[in-house]
Amino acid sequence: MKRGTKTALGIDVGDRTISVALVEKTDQGIRIVAGATEDLPGEQDKGRTRTPGRILSRVLRKLGRRAMTRGIQTAVATPARSAILRLLDLPKQMPANIGEFVEGELKQYVAMSGRQMSSDFCGVGIGSSSRKRLLTVVADATEVSETLGICRASGTWIAAVEPSVLACVRALLLADKGMRRGSSLIAMLTRTNLVLCLFTNGILDFVRHRETPAGMDTPELLRAWLCEELNAVLRYSRTDARGEPSPWQAKLVIRETAFTKEQLANLPALEPAVKTLQVLDCQDLPEGLPGISKKPPTASLPAVGAALRLLDMEGDELRIDLTPEEVVQSRRSSRRGLIAANAAAVGLLAVFLFVELLTRASIAMGRRIEQNRIAGRLDTMPAMIAEDRFIDAEIDRMTRQLAGLEAVRSRPQTDWPAMLRSIGRAAPEGVCLTQIDCRDSETLRLKGVALSHGHARGFVQRLDNGTPFASVQLARLQRMQATSDAVEYEINCVLKSKEQEYDRGQGS
Repeated sequence: MKRGTKTALGIDVGDRTISVALVEKTDQGIRIVAGATEDLPGEQDKGRTRTPGRILSRVLRKLGRRAMTRGIQTAVATPARSAILRLLDLPKQMPANIGEFVEGELKQYVAMSGRQMSSDFCGVGIGSSSRKRLLTVVADATEVSETLGICRASGTWIAAVEPSVLACVRALLLADKGMRRGSSLIAMLTRTNLVLCLFTNGILDFVRHRETPAGMDTPELLRAWLCEELNAVLRYSRTDARGEPSPWQAKLVIRETAFTKEQLANLPALEPAVKTLQVLDCQDLPEGLPGISKKPPTASLPAVGAALRLLDMEGDELRIDLTPEEVVQSRRSSRRGLIAANAAAVGLLAVFLFVELLTRASIAMGRRIEQNRIAGRLDTMPAMIAEDRFIDAEIDRMTRQLAGLEAVRSRPQTDWPAMLRSIGRAAPEGVCLTQIDCRDSETLRLKGVALSHGHARGFVQRLDNGTPFASVQLARLQRMQATSDAVEYEINCVLKSKEQEYDRGQGS
């Protein structure tokens, strides 16, 4: 779709035909792009493949891909045989709620009593005169729902529903600009009713709705009745504000009637004020419509007028939407549900992005921590090397000490647990043993701390008496502090030889 171009689709659902029109509005004006029409089946021809919904789908496919483009709005013109159009004068004291005022006025119509109504209203001649008037339209909601059901069956979403007579009026006013000047009459005749609309300078001034009487079996009878109705309306408004005769332009649109436009063309005894009278079939597009070429699109007037409603035409104030309230409420609920679903999806997406952001931040933080750890390790590497060297030196020293004890531990026929127990029993109170080592396989060196010289010497004597040592000698005795009697001692104990062990065993 070109930039600055607006396209709308109009659908006309009649009793006998379905017609669609694709209309385009550009900077250069209005253009009817395409149109298509197809007959509806009779009662005897209806079947699963000949339903109105399937026929509408087939008609839409004839327009090509442009009619299926998303974003193109669609309006439908409904025949709504029960539709009633009325002009209401607002009271001088403006009602607080205009909608309630209109609803109260519409309930007075006997024709709509006991039915579920679908209604709407719009302002007429706003700003052009001191009169405050409303055009009100009411129709049977069941008939409107049937039209919407046909569109729904074809998968078409409808933005607005309006009576076919208003769609025709809009298309005719666009086709003939002269009808917006002076006095003009547009009438629509169907099999069941006649709607007459009087316009003064393009502003709706009077509306009359009449049911077609029974017994109109010949064109002559129908022409006579039409002439009476047209004259009655013209007499109602045959002079302008100055009281001078005003010439009238009149157009009669026939829709799915028993007679053709040629049979109803010559109406007898019309008012002299009627300057011109043109009888049209709603399936015939007038030459004044923009975009009409030598081969005009096969679209109906209501279909074109319905599409024009969505294109915001200048001077178009007859904007009625008969969409039933339950359908409007359902669309609002669906819209709210869609908004809620979109909000939930956005929320889930936000949570996902937040979690993803946290994950990436955590990974980046882990990398920085690892880099800092490696850098810290490089900084403390000299200290760690020094610590490793110190631990290695301690291990070597302890290994050497254990190597010295290995010779003693491996000494044959020596009861080491008994020897250690005897050393422990020989240690008196006040004596602490801190180290035992063996440099060869015969001598044990005991180091420790005693409270005094006497405690150390007493320990030597007790070791010398009744222990498995050949001799016990105090090798070193040194006071720890000048102000204390505590001393450090070193005692060398010579283990008994095998013979001495044997003699001791014999003596015992």
